[in-house]
Amino acid sequence: MPRLLLIVDDEPQVLTAVSEALEEHGYLTVTARNGREALDLVRRGIKPNAILLDLMMPIMDGETFLAHRQEEAALAQIPVVVLTAAGLS
Repeated sequence: MPRLLLIVDDEPQVLTAVSEALEEHGYLTVTARNGREALDLVRRGIKPNAILLDLMMPIMDGETFLAHRQEEAALAQIPVVVLTAAGLS
């Protein structure tokens, strides 16, 4: 059974590139443009095996998402990989 990954990033090009690359390797993907969208998806029943999370986003950034994640038992069990370009030039 393919694994489902939730990709959270505000850059459409990043969402597309990461989704396509992972899908080529047999993963299923769902995307969100910010932490609030990601929380809404999970709360509505999306059950990803892992979350790929950008830190710098509008509306709800990655750090705020992580704080909310720790407060909800179902979310806290989902592994998170932080992807960010912060500090890179």
